[in-house]
Amino acid sequence: MTRRDIARLVDVVQGYLASHGDVGIQLGRAGVDFAVTTGEDGTAQAQSLWSRITRIPTLVNAIVTADHVHARTLRPGTADALYTLYEDGSFEVIQYETPAAELVGVVTSAPAATAAPFIRVEGADVAVGGSLAELTQLVSQATALATTSDQFTKIELNSDGGSLALDSPVATDPDIPAAVA
Repeated sequence: MTRRDIARLVDVVQGYLASHGDVGIQLGRAGVDFAVTTGEDGTAQAQSLWSRITRIPTLVNAIVTADHVHARTLRPGTADALYTLYEDGSFEVIQYETPAAELVGVVTSAPAATAAPFIRVEGADVAVGGSLAELTQLVSQATALATTSDQFTKIELNSDGGSLALDSPVATDPDIPAAVA
């Protein structure tokens, strides 16, 4: 969308807001939004701030108004990932673009991880799950296993076992003896 397109959209939204009372509308892209108000100055200020913060390379998402910005950014050395915390204190980290070993490195440096009874990490290459003390060894083993056969996919190792899938060309059976040799 060009600046002109955004300006036209803002005009339409402001017209809508003028006749619909207490409705809030935000415009933006990729999780970074600015508030549109019925007042020209407020929207222009919000849009100006929005335009400036979209240049922040570690910005994950934000809501910008005329007088403040609520933003979430990543600390250097961290990965944008889906984090799920469970009732028992266990948690899961999923990021399909980052190798699991890198994610394990981030997790092991997190103070909250020491109290977690179980941690599952799924990265671009493998998935592992276990206690904090077990993760580094599990990810090393899973990564090593992934390099032994190009037929191995969806490798997951946990403290109590593991699984993998065998991939083969369409209409052929996987060569199990060759894959496990």
